[in-house]
Amino acid sequence: CLLSVRIFTDMPSCLMSTRFFSEADQLAFAHLSGDVNPIHMDESVARRLLAGKCIAHGIHALLWALEEARITPISLQAKFLKPIFVGETVKLEHANSRLRLNTLDGAKLVDIKYEKGEVSTLRALPLSVPVPRKSTPDPA
Repeated sequence: CLLSVRIFTDMPSCLMSTRFFSEADQLAFAHLSGDVNPIHMDESVARRLLAGKCIAHGIHALLWALEEARITPISLQAKFLKPIFVGETVKLEHANSRLRLNTLDGAKLVDIKYEKGEVSTLRALPLSVPVPRKSTPDPA
């Protein structure tokens, strides 16, 4: 009796969701991250550069993909293959330990490999920490 075993190393991907990266998204992420590079914000500057138009922040796309897939990796490797243009809709696909961002017609934009594992303690930190004001006594 012969036993045939097939091991699937690249399972079919599953479409998780889509995202439209708008100009408002770029402004909000630039404000949050401090990355105000004109390639993300200024169409007249971006037009003269290699991409030819404004591109979305790569780390913004990466963080969105991880959040959307509800993944907290202990390590990851991301390859930014092509830019995500502002005003473009991308789709997120998930297969094995890999996330992919593609255009709607299937062109590969970002490939993310990750490793899940035990995380001892994660604490959410506030984006801004209020600083207490010193009260000065009235000189009168």
